Amino acid sequence: MTLINPFFQEYDQYGLCMETQDAVDLFVTIDLHNKNEIIPKTRQTVFTEVKDEHVFDSIMQQCRTIAENLNVHELVAFMILETQNWNVHRVFENWAQFHDSILESIGIRPDFVMMDPSLRHPIPQDGEEYMECGICFCECEPQDMWELQCGHCFCTECWRQHSKSYIEQGKHQVPCQMEGCRCKLPPNSVEMICGEEMYNNLLKFILNQQVSMADTLTNCPNPRCGKPVDVLTTGLCGVLKCSCGYEFCSECNEPSHAPATCAEKQFWEASTGDDVMQRRLFGENVKICPNCKSIIEKNGGCNHMTCYKCRYEFCWMCMQKWSEHPQNFYNCAAYRKEDDPFLKKPDNINREFLACYHDVFMKYHVSNKALKEKTEQYTRLINAKIVPEQGLSENEVNESIKNLLNLIYWTDENFKWAQVHMFNILYNEIRMKNIPLEQQMNVYNKPDQYFRNKADACEYALFKFTLESAMKTVGDIEAKITNIHTASTRIQFIDILKYTRKISVFRESLLKHCDPHYD
Repeated sequence: MTLINPFFQEYDQYGLCMETQDAVDLFVTIDLHNKNEIIPKTRQTVFTEVKDEHVFDSIMQQCRTIAENLNVHELVAFMILETQNWNVHRVFENWAQFHDSILESIGIRPDFVMMDPSLRHPIPQDGEEYMECGICFCECEPQDMWELQCGHCFCTECWRQHSKSYIEQGKHQVPCQMEGCRCKLPPNSVEMICGEEMYNNLLKFILNQQVSMADTLTNCPNPRCGKPVDVLTTGLCGVLKCSCGYEFCSECNEPSHAPATCAEKQFWEASTGDDVMQRRLFGENVKICPNCKSIIEKNGGCNHMTCYKCRYEFCWMCMQKWSEHPQNFYNCAAYRKEDDPFLKKPDNINREFLACYHDVFMKYHVSNKALKEKTEQYTRLINAKIVPEQGLSENEVNESIKNLLNLIYWTDENFKWAQVHMFNILYNEIRMKNIPLEQQMNVYNKPDQYFRNKADACEYALFKFTLESAMKTVGDIEAKITNIHTASTRIQFIDILKYTRKISVFRESLLKHCDPHYD
């Protein structure tokens, strides 16, 4: 057994991973992400940045509208809206016919709908200095007791522990502590009793529930964000952009792979994944260690393999851990040919033809991760070179620089996935014409001669020209930005804005070519 040891790098789709410039020209692998089911949907054609949606403020605005129309208290309207799955139209449709049952479900009496349902201190009876809590049976002063609209009264600590237990379980409704009572605590009462941290957790659960039920909202998949994003603002090629700067696909919810479609992305990953690429590059006797992911070549002997790098022992045929494998050194009972991932190649693809696109793809893949990791460093270097401008704070300058770097990052991602889009266009022609392996490079070198439709050939040529022009322009700007520390002159703040606008124009032009809904 021989260990081949080229450079390998973990892939962090959210950035902030260490990288070296030396890795740009070396072969690296792509981690395959879990595939989500693709649900066809219509998309708008304007690339729109989605600002931070203050969803709870929007909910309370809806509650004020409901309160005015139904003549109820604003917090009662909040509870009513919650029973109707945050659907305002459903509230108005059901209120006239089912208002009694709706009020009963939230524990509000019809004659109390205009009253504030929040917790309040009870009014002690004449001469009563202490009141007994119905849960812990402690004698408490009236200012330490709280009652709901239902009249059930408990001490501050019992309310706090009760509310905390519900919120920590991820529940967005805190009911009255009296068994069988349907009355519920409004969010402001939770804040008053439990404090800001627990209140924020409750709001998070409420927002998550509304997002999960709303057809027009989705959560930003960036684990460092998670803000609600309005899907009605889908941009060119199905791109959604959160205010945190993260861009993702409106169909598969993965990081943006525009201009490649989800189907093109999946076929590319199946064609260039670790297993398939290693077999194509090194032959049928190469696999990847299931433990450390190093490349292993089998040069003879039995199926019992030991990785020289991590010393992991496994079966060559089924890749199972050897200690959990039937001790048969030459015939694997667990191996099934139809399950062998190495034999599940989409179609025969000329490795040189594939490499023409894969090399550019990986160059952008690796260099872009380095750019993401050095965003803060570049921001400081650029800021140090900018001529101070009156009326602009340092935070405003830094924000503009970060916006430019983020735009460069996602534009480079477009360039990366444009290779996949072009590969799929030409490979579709190869597949339809059954062009043999040895002739597939001819399609890459002279594509116009192989298109079945001249219009498609012209469209491909125009897209390629647009892509190459955009790559050169953005590449020149990126070089100026990333090498600014070596520049002998300082730059104006207006240059940052010019770069941002210029890249945006080229990017939009590129994506318009591929958006099927753009006229």
